[in-house]
Amino acid sequence: MRVCKLDAAGLRCLGCGRTLEEISRWSAMTAQERRAVVARLAARHGPGASTEGKSI
Repeated sequence: MRVCKLDAAGLRCLGCGRTLEEISRWSAMTAQERRAVVARLAARHGPGASTEGKSI
């Protein structure tokens, strides 16, 4: 999906799960910062959740 669609509150993407802050900073983040975001996404979505294959 390459375009984030925010939830009703406008705080989190319905597709990738990133917060508005993470989305806005993504292009300026280092690879290490992006990996940290992806790790947090897995923790937010619980055990067995994966962001593999998602275009975030």
